[in-house]
Amino acid sequence: MNTSRALSTICAGILLVLAVVPGGFSQVTEQVDPFYTKQFEDGKFLYQGGKFVEAAQCFEIAAFGFLDSTARLLESYLYLEACHFQTKNIDKAKYYADEMKRLKLEDQMASLNLPAPLTNKHREIAAYFSRLEAKALVAAVSAPSPAEGVADDVAKLKNLLKANQANVDAALKLSAIYLEQKNLKAAKSTLQDLLAVNPKNPLTNFELGKILASERKYADALAAFDKAAPSLPNDVELFYQIGIAAAALKDYEKAGWAFGRVNQLGPSYKDTAKFLAQIEGVEKSKLRESQGALAKARNEANVDKRIALYRQALDLDPTNVEIYFEVKAAYLGKNKYKDAISWLEPLLKAYPDNVRVRKELGDLYVRDKAYDKAVKVLKDALKLDSRDPEMDYLLAKAYLGQKKYREAADELEIVMAKSPYYKDSRELYKQCLDNTKKK
Repeated sequence: MNTSRALSTICAGILLVLAVVPGGFSQVTEQVDPFYTKQFEDGKFLYQGGKFVEAAQCFEIAAFGFLDSTARLLESYLYLEACHFQTKNIDKAKYYADEMKRLKLEDQMASLNLPAPLTNKHREIAAYFSRLEAKALVAAVSAPSPAEGVADDVAKLKNLLKANQANVDAALKLSAIYLEQKNLKAAKSTLQDLLAVNPKNPLTNFELGKILASERKYADALAAFDKAAPSLPNDVELFYQIGIAAAALKDYEKAGWAFGRVNQLGPSYKDTAKFLAQIEGVEKSKLRESQGALAKARNEANVDKRIALYRQALDLDPTNVEIYFEVKAAYLGKNKYKDAISWLEPLLKAYPDNVRVRKELGDLYVRDKAYDKAVKVLKDALKLDSRDPEMDYLLAKAYLGQKKYREAADELEIVMAKSPYYKDSRELYKQCLDNTKKK
């Protein structure tokens, strides 16, 4: 028995004694030697710096000093589980995972203010071990054995689920058996029944997503994977599956992001490099096609045909915001203000802090005599950037449209302070003063 295993065994033994003594943990004074506290803090520092082997050594020593503090012992075991998992020492990670279950330390997790990254890592590791157990069961039932043995396993798992519909392990194992028997319908139904009572379980969503993907139901698969991802942020296979599903749906941006994440978690994982190269090739091809459609649009005299080409270019390259402004100019040339507005309003929702979008939209509202909308969008634009006299000028025209001559005059004074002879600001200012005097 090595030193770390010996320390852990001693800790576990003393904890069990404490647990059966009347009064148990509550009668033990939670005074921790500063030496062990320092070991614990050193371990956290090393863990955050990615030095998992050294961190584990500190946490093993700290755990020995936390026998009378189950909360600190639980946190130490969580870090030890994570350290060993990170260094691919799966046996040791499993040992600490089993110890937390055996000593019922996990029962306290919900009531403790533990670091979110640590609890997320614990869930990820628990999901990993559940998958291993499911695979082991499949291997066992798929080995040469009497059919009655498999039937018995299925019956037992069904009884467990009948007693507790939310039994994740039983559902996953039963689904794995059905998959081995190539009974996709039963495997999927088992997982869906579990999700009906526990819809957020990440591992169940992950496994269901894989079945849906095998049925080429990629949109449904991606929805299931997306539910699993927040709780399994370091599961390389999950992100690989997200990439496959997104690529099948031609969502190359999401596919590229997912395969990029796979590259971070496990370089050279499966055929990720091939997929990334394909996505890059697709993106470059789409960009070339978009530029071609854009060049044709700029040379097309017929407005309707020009807009159709702009749409084609935008479909191929949705990130090219400049296309929206070119469409606006095309409609403006034909005085089709409402059509131009219909293009820029969605852009404003996507980019609410974009001053240019607000200014261009304000101009269209003024032209379309939608003065109330113009005032709002231009005032918000000026809050973002007050340097451009054009926005004050447009706001003044919107006030003029509302017959608010005093407000319009105030804006025109600002315009002339910035640029004394800006457009027809002087003439408009005189008009405002004349109308103010009439009142």
